[in-house]
Amino acid sequence: MKTGRKKKHEKPPAEAAAKSTVASPTAVLQVVPPWHIHALAIAALWVAILAAYSNSFHAGLTFDNSAAIAKDSRIRAVTAENLNLILTREYWYPPSASGLYRPLTTLSYLFNSAILGNGTRPEGYHWINYGLHAINASLLYLLGLVLFRRKAPAFALAALWALHPVLTESVTNIVGRADLLAGFGVIVGLLCYIRAAAASGRTRVRWLAGVALASAIGIFSKESGIVLLAVLPIYDFTAAPPAPWRRRLEGYAAAALPCLVFLWIRARVLENASRFVSFTDNPLVGAGFWAARLTAIRVLGKYLWLLVWPARLSNDYSYNAIPLFDWFHGPDDWKALVSLLVFLALAGVAVYAYRRNRTVAFFLALAAAAMVPTANLLLLIGTIMAERFLYLPSIGILGCIVLAIFWAAQRISPGRAPAVAGVAVAALAIPCAARTWVRNFDWQSDRTLWTAAEKVCPTSYKPRMSLTYGIDQALREYREMFRILDGLPDSWNASPAYLNAGDIYRRKGDALAVAGDKAGSVAWYRKSLDMLFRAQRIQAATDQLRRLQTPGRVFVSLGWWELDEAFGTDYLRLGQYRQAAEAFERARRRHLAADLSEKISVAWYSAGVPRKAGTALLEAVLTDPGNRKVLAEAADLYHQLDPQGCPARNWGSGLNMNCPMVREDACTAAHDVVRLLLENGNTALARQLRDQTASEMSCGGW
Repeated sequence: MKTGRKKKHEKPPAEAAAKSTVASPTAVLQVVPPWHIHALAIAALWVAILAAYSNSFHAGLTFDNSAAIAKDSRIRAVTAENLNLILTREYWYPPSASGLYRPLTTLSYLFNSAILGNGTRPEGYHWINYGLHAINASLLYLLGLVLFRRKAPAFALAALWALHPVLTESVTNIVGRADLLAGFGVIVGLLCYIRAAAASGRTRVRWLAGVALASAIGIFSKESGIVLLAVLPIYDFTAAPPAPWRRRLEGYAAAALPCLVFLWIRARVLENASRFVSFTDNPLVGAGFWAARLTAIRVLGKYLWLLVWPARLSNDYSYNAIPLFDWFHGPDDWKALVSLLVFLALAGVAVYAYRRNRTVAFFLALAAAAMVPTANLLLLIGTIMAERFLYLPSIGILGCIVLAIFWAAQRISPGRAPAVAGVAVAALAIPCAARTWVRNFDWQSDRTLWTAAEKVCPTSYKPRMSLTYGIDQALREYREMFRILDGLPDSWNASPAYLNAGDIYRRKGDALAVAGDKAGSVAWYRKSLDMLFRAQRIQAATDQLRRLQTPGRVFVSLGWWELDEAFGTDYLRLGQYRQAAEAFERARRRHLAADLSEKISVAWYSAGVPRKAGTALLEAVLTDPGNRKVLAEAADLYHQLDPQGCPARNWGSGLNMNCPMVREDACTAAHDVVRLLLENGNTALARQLRDQTASEMSCGGW
């Protein structure tokens, strides 16, 4: 008679599952619960994520979102011109020498802005980000079923990852969508590869096509999507059942082909672009090789600590939040050594786990591979540290934590291991969700975001520059900021800091002018000019450094049009009207906007050159035809120029465009606007304006 007792060497089910390697997808479906149970688990994930991120949907266009959403003219309408600009220009538009090409991410913003009609209203963008993150969590749950072969640890991994507060910079931060899409591509690509390994015939071809499509989505959304090429062999060497190398190579080729296409297109798009890494964004570019790498290892240690204890989160780690390694002369240099020892220990664990528990080896190798593109070890990137870089690597670390929880539960209470593990996971997931919810409040506005950043990184210059204070408080903050920046050479310094300081000094001058202190206001306006000249010198030195770093490429200065606009404003305050007009015109060459044309008009009129003032207003009319205010200003100006002449005819309906003086100035304005449109790449609009003015006003000289 058979008994129900286990054989002497038979392991408990939980331990056996933890020890085993992963079976094929077909075998997995035989050991997991029915699919309606999975539907309930996925629904629970979506609800939990929605609860944690419920206060994120009204967060504003904070941080980089203003540049990517509010200032990118390509996403305003679905036109052939905009689609061409998205596919053939850098990610940041106008170009910023970032060396980034992410057309699919920008197309997703176009979908929000033009198709869904969100425009610059952030709520719709946040909902899309939430949906992508929830989908990724669901996909991770499915991947967990393959890796763990059990529902409980798969759900635990997906929940801990989806609710972890360090991911808020990828989810609540709209431009984190690049990480969401790249993560989607990597996870789906791996799942399709796993299914392709168990399929044959046309079914296998379809799954391999899924691998290629997922790879394309990932890589065309963010450069880090290329880690799929490393994840597939990592899975094969650690977690996959045996398979012929020919079948594996077919999967690798399916993933590699879109990456090769991307690299070819990217090289053509950025052929003449000069990539530049700012020292204040990534101080590692100014350090020696080993000092930079040891600092980068210390940063990796900070990442690991944030995954364990995400209490102090920041959107900014720029200069001097993380001091450079100084060969044990700095107070935090010991952290680099500790981090190095920790990662060497983890490498040892991975080697040991390769023989004993390959699922652990898979997760550790996944974390390492996903971190390499942004680790500043092989290639120095645009920033020294950013929490959004943990979106994919965190899966590996949290996977190891889940394995440790279920292993410990089995040792502590074999009979109640699932319940014990569930309690432990809940004890981690609930605080993570709460911290995520609290962190989302920081992302509500630039003020709340930078206030939180200043608390976490008080030695970083950027929060002090970015916060909006009352004038006197701002002056105190800027004095502290200058203590951080003033010792840097111009080529390493940050021109925006001095541009912002000029604005604060100008506001101080305006306050004194209102109070009747003319001498005091003039003194502060001159201090503002001094700050702008310092910003200009820094920009010139930075441009020179970029020329040296990128010889043979077409060089475009990164000088900000806002700097020239600020010069013009200061010159207006000081009564230097001609210099003001010239400064505003320099700004308009980079940023064609009606308000700049209006400022040019004011400056030329004050300088005693009314015809140039009129031409500038007509440029504003051509730039923004629906602006009735500008049209009324132009009509009023030409009425003053010739009260009894033809500009005053049909006064109630505005300008008389048949008047020779008005037509002459309008044609001059049209030539200027067309030239500026062509210089900024808006060829279709330039052609349309040229043809319109040629037919309606008989403007020649084209």
